[in-house]
Amino acid sequence: MFWYKIAGGLAIYKGDVREVKRYFGKVAKLDPKFDAKILKLAEKAVKKAREYYEKYLPLLNELKCKCGCGLNVTDIGIVHRVQVICDVLTKIVSEVRNIEDFRIILKINSATRCWKHHEHIYNMENIIRKKQGLPLLEVPKNSYHLPQEDGKSKAIDCSFYVKEKGVIKGLLEIEKKLLNKILYYWSGGMHYYKDKNFWHLDIGEYRRW
Repeated sequence: MFWYKIAGGLAIYKGDVREVKRYFGKVAKLDPKFDAKILKLAEKAVKKAREYYEKYLPLLNELKCKCGCGLNVTDIGIVHRVQVICDVLTKIVSEVRNIEDFRIILKINSATRCWKHHEHIYNMENIIRKKQGLPLLEVPKNSYHLPQEDGKSKAIDCSFYVKEKGVIKGLLEIEKKLLNKILYYWSGGMHYYKDKNFWHLDIGEYRRW
């Protein structure tokens, strides 16, 4: 029965309504206590799942440590919070500019980091700073990009873009101002790196620098 549930879940992921009904139907026959609503709502479940995966799966792949080690323990809560910001900004700008086929999209530059990659980032930055005669940076051991006590990392470095009629481009000035106003109320740590055009956002303590 357990494997039928797994197969049913995979069928939802693949978008196969017939297989969803088939596998969860077997579960319903084997377990009288099983809530069989999924059999009546299979089409709706598949549609909702497709909407979710189209929206979040590309982002979930971007959360992995960039060194290629595959580590990904990002607290999904921070991704949902930033995605809500994109959705709100999309709605506002769409109404103000009266345009369709328009979205504010998110590109995640860095999320979960293993220690080796985290150290590498600062080592590379310090090579540049040394050439420029700037003070070297210490590698922060308490970075929210690293797994915290609960095993989750709680920071992302991200950039915001416009996708309009299939074309991806930078934010207009009005969109930047609206984004700044929304992010003003971010409850954790926040900083905009203007020279590299990305935001650091985390769900730790309230901090600005």
